[in-house]
Amino acid sequence: MRQIPRAGFTLIELLVSIAIIGLLVGLMLPALSRARATAMSALCLSNTRQIAEAFHLLADAHGGRLPGIDDEEAWDVRVQSYMNGEEDVLVCPADEDSVTATADGFPGLSYGWREWFEVEDDAASLSGRLFSEATRTDLILVFEDLAGRHSDNSINAATLDASARSYTLDEFERNIQMPVH
Repeated sequence: MRQIPRAGFTLIELLVSIAIIGLLVGLMLPALSRARATAMSALCLSNTRQIAEAFHLLADAHGGRLPGIDDEEAWDVRVQSYMNGEEDVLVCPADEDSVTATADGFPGLSYGWREWFEVEDDAASLSGRLFSEATRTDLILVFEDLAGRHSDNSINAATLDASARSYTLDEFERNIQMPVH
């Protein structure tokens, strides 16, 4: 009697297939994690740019003047009204603390603006100034409130001309202290 071979996998073939799939998954996870981090950083840069543009709209509506430090209403509340109700723009996707809603149902705040820093020279302050007084368009206007979310030695920021990029911490510190004109 002749035996007919059975169609199917042997235990060894099945284990080898599972091992190969496990190896491929192990190789892909770090790449997917890096891609996710890169996407979050790009979205954060987009957020800083949108906030800088909202500052322009706010200034235009107030005779070209930027908000002041001593204004009754916080800068983020004032700027938010120029972002078509999209409060999620004020939250960096990598900021796990701010992504969750606060008690009042609104997300937190992941960004700051130049006036959060005590500058050594009042000439570096933008508080209450006219946009037209700032002759340097490369001055940082809006930035992530915490460095290191996307890279250990960088911070995402947008300048007065609403361009956004990642700055090293040294570049950031120098820029914040630069005079407005």
